[in-house]
Amino acid sequence: MKIDLSDPNWTNDFFDNKSDITKAIMPAHSSPEQIADKAYEIAFDGGGYILLGAYDRIGTGHGAGFESVDPSLIDEVKGKLCGLEVNVKDLTVRTMDI
Repeated sequence: MKIDLSDPNWTNDFFDNKSDITKAIMPAHSSPEQIADKAYEIAFDGGGYILLGAYDRIGTGHGAGFESVDPSLIDEVKGKLCGLEVNVKDLTVRTMDI
């Protein structure tokens, strides 16, 4: 079993607004249209980040974590975005064996 114990409050840290940068978390099963809509919304608000494949269900008792994102989903989203500079960074989850 692997559980990420590196930062139990990663969602709070991600959304900590020390700057005016807009941030959003979207699940890996989001449609390309949903992701593109959110990207345009963020772009028109001055730019920011979408953390795709993460979830935060702490209020529901299901915790927080990460899901695998199909690379073809990213390609589809990029194909739908016109006039936006898009930078994609592949992140890996830090885990600890217990």
